[in-house]
Amino acid sequence: TYAGGGGAATGGCAGSRSSGGSGGGGQGGVHDCSPNLSGTAGQANTGGGGGGGPGCGSAGAGGSGIFILKELCKASGAWPLREQFQAEADGSWPKAPAVPGFSSINLLVIAGGGGGGSLQAGGSGAGGYRFSTCFPITPATTYKVTIGAGGGARTAPGQGPGLAKGSPSSFDTCGVGCTFASSGGGAGIFGENPQPLGPGGSAGGRGEGNHPDSGGFTGNVGGYSPPEGNNGGNNWSPSGQYSGAGGGGGGAGAAGIPTTLTTTAGAGGAGSSAWPGDCTVRAGGGGGGNGS
Repeated sequence: TYAGGGGAATGGCAGSRSSGGSGGGGQGGVHDCSPNLSGTAGQANTGGGGGGGPGCGSAGAGGSGIFILKELCKASGAWPLREQFQAEADGSWPKAPAVPGFSSINLLVIAGGGGGGSLQAGGSGAGGYRFSTCFPITPATTYKVTIGAGGGARTAPGQGPGLAKGSPSSFDTCGVGCTFASSGGGAGIFGENPQPLGPGGSAGGRGEGNHPDSGGFTGNVGGYSPPEGNNGGNNWSPSGQYSGAGGGGGGAGAAGIPTTLTTTAGAGGAGSSAWPGDCTVRAGGGGGGNGS
């Protein structure tokens, strides 16, 4: 499973960490412990979002994205990919004329997860999760692949959003044919005001803010169908009070979990294993943070 959302941080040492979404989402930190427990990073090569940081600790960075290609059933007279790659390495693969081969591939493209914010920030969103089971290619053609990096986490104590969204990933980056891309995950956000870093492939969670707020941030910023990700979790606060917790970041398989109490941060959204190439869950969202 890939592309899970990160978990939120929790107030009070007795509180347990909020979990990241399945698929590489980082756990949220815990405040008022000795020492405080920082948010954990999204898992590398899953597009997982980083966990939100506590009041005096660090948030987790987003996990890098991944590109996976799986060979479809080859036609008679064609070579398996492994044999072709070995022949290329040995210098024995013929350059011309073009060898008969397959005309489509089964691919999965996941962008980098967003960076986690500190204190009562939301968890960061997972990188966009997109796949094709029959993507057209041309034999004897070189295609560029770009794997997006995870967004930077805020590591200094104090309030603030994640430093960056995750970076996009793409197949055929140079546009030889049709580029197949996914959007970077949104950063974990502190505060109730709109933030440009919050939306993403899967969105970051919304952090501490006055009631009423503006709702969770939006995922699937690429406008793809089926969607590449989900929304981030909203914050919560009783009327007239600030919330002390952030919502979880969105994952490829589910939206981030909103906070339900001022001291209960939201878990990251679950990742997805929808790509039929294997059964791995990827792209989990990061959990939200809590500083009170």
